[in-house]
Amino acid sequence: MTKAPPEFDYAPAPAETGPSILRARYGLFSGGAWCEAAGGVFATIDPATEKPLSEIARASAEDVERAVRAARRGYDKYWRKLRPVERVKHLFRFTRAVGERAGELALVQTLDAGTPIRHSREHDVPQTLATLFAYAGWADKLAWTVRAGERTRPLGVVAAFGAGPAPALEAACALGPVLASGNAAVYVPSEEAPLAALVLAQAALDADLPPGVLSVLTGDARTRTALLEDEGVDAVALRGPRSQCVAIAQALAGSSKRGVLRPDASGVVIVCDDAPLDQAIEGVVNAVWLERGPFAPAAARLFVQESVFPEVLERLEERLATIRQGDPLDENTDRGPLLSRARRESVEAYVRAAVEAGACEIRCSAASTHERGFWYPPTVLRDAGPAVRDGLEPCAPALPVFTFRTAVEALERVAAAGRSGSAGIWTSSGQTAVFFAERLSAESVWCNAYERYDASAYAAGAAALRAYLHT
Repeated sequence: MTKAPPEFDYAPAPAETGPSILRARYGLFSGGAWCEAAGGVFATIDPATEKPLSEIARASAEDVERAVRAARRGYDKYWRKLRPVERVKHLFRFTRAVGERAGELALVQTLDAGTPIRHSREHDVPQTLATLFAYAGWADKLAWTVRAGERTRPLGVVAAFGAGPAPALEAACALGPVLASGNAAVYVPSEEAPLAALVLAQAALDADLPPGVLSVLTGDARTRTALLEDEGVDAVALRGPRSQCVAIAQALAGSSKRGVLRPDASGVVIVCDDAPLDQAIEGVVNAVWLERGPFAPAAARLFVQESVFPEVLERLEERLATIRQGDPLDENTDRGPLLSRARRESVEAYVRAAVEAGACEIRCSAASTHERGFWYPPTVLRDAGPAVRDGLEPCAPALPVFTFRTAVEALERVAAAGRSGSAGIWTSSGQTAVFFAERLSAESVWCNAYERYDASAYAAGAAALRAYLHT
């Protein structure tokens, strides 16, 4: 009988933050300079401790109007008149300036959004830079994205909004195509985690980006409403929750503003009976609980073939019990808190409704021992019925699990839950993978992987840039 290996505790490995990583107070970045806001200030909160981090300016309607006027001046005086090759130089210099602040950006995102520092440093910030570099490379190639004889011109001033839990990468995905296509950008990050966007604003100042070309306004719903209603805005861009996209589309109805709206759709994971289960379990954990990004949102539904369902569930529970949920600044941490109290309450409501509908709740790690913070343990909802799949909005870290017998049945069950943003298929059969890839209604389909993409191919396609151009 073999003796079980001894268990060792992890030694704390806190990241060094430095005495001045955060400012006590942040203003608005408008017209190429920092300025005070007429709308007062609000506090941004550390989601791990609920302690205030900094005071953030709240942009009023007056501040919005001033920023839009500055964006129009920057567009008319500088950005529109630059030759594309000169615009490329500015964007590359801006991206290099962001890279010089990569360490600061990772720490700020970890403090403000609760992203584990290891994930910020190894995934989010490198992908942020790769995305900005990829879009910068497109700035002098726009003439080749249209048919012969057609001409393109920018829209003008674009208002872009942030909404999700990966603020640095989200800002890059929003600003990259707007600036590369020759537009001026007014960016409003989510009030839940605004600091990463402000680091990008400082990088724009460091890189001498022409004044007004990029403005960053922090605020709340009133700030976004004022920007939507401003007559100086030519287009509005958002990739975020469907409810927000619908609200913006309704606000733009009847106006001349263009809406570049991409509603989020939750991802799905399908595990077939011929899948390499060790790899599949690790892939499911990464897809649902450890990956957060604007391109491939966290998978919110798991479909497992019946013959391997008991084994998959047992292995999944064992693996989830090893996830280290704790201080986001600790290098050993796998998962941090949710972004806000509202998001935690949304998860709690979802789980409560699922259990009332007949699902069996399995909390796969101990509840957090933290007295404060927006923590929620990884949770599996087995025996989830149709009401859980169809009637509720899935949200991580609660994962409903469904079974299927055949590939055709799996497709039917996935389709019944609506469009999927991304899908991960675990199987040893290339034929099975192709079968699902050809038939799933999903933006991206991976085989034996999830959220694996190259920014130059996925983020900076010509179609993404054409949305911000007149032809």
